Amino acid sequence: MNTVIVGASAGLGRAIAERLAADGHALYLIASDAQDIEALVADLGIRFSIKVSGESLDHLQAGGGNLVGAGSVSSSRGRRTNSVYAAAKSGLETYFAAMRHYMAGSRCRVQFYRLGYIQTRMTFGQRLMFPALKPEQGADAIVKNLGRDLGAVYLPWWWWGITTIIRFLPWPIFKRLNI
Repeated sequence: MNTVIVGASAGLGRAIAERLAADGHALYLIASDAQDIEALVADLGIRFSIKVSGESLDHLQAGGGNLVGAGSVSSSRGRRTNSVYAAAKSGLETYFAAMRHYMAGSRCRVQFYRLGYIQTRMTFGQRLMFPALKPEQGADAIVKNLGRDLGAVYLPWWWWGITTIIRFLPWPIFKRLNI
């Protein structure tokens, strides 16, 4: 099995990497320090005879680049129908906010996109409350923004207004909505 581990060079991430390597997983490891990740990649590859490679975020800081994440507008306020999904997307967004802060002052640009509905197999045939974004439109917007320091961006942009309303609805009203 192939596994990607973010934060792989120390603590729990390193322990998971070692356990998966022992179980024969092919690994792709990501960590903040180049020396740590290079040593771990070499060690696990030799000890467990597995395919392992890795990257450090140091090269993004020094050489520049783009770190782009995609979340969901559902993270604006969890609902009974999407609680796990919304929580996961909120966590991802928080991670990217922290990475943006970590990379501040470097040549790396961190961007995070809060996506509304997208035309995919998941939305195909559904009656959606709002129009779905074509994947090509989203890709065009993201590629156009590479190299820019934008923080979090809504795609399409008008989801900002919708999520702001949802976020600030008083609880007695919000809990009665079937959204």
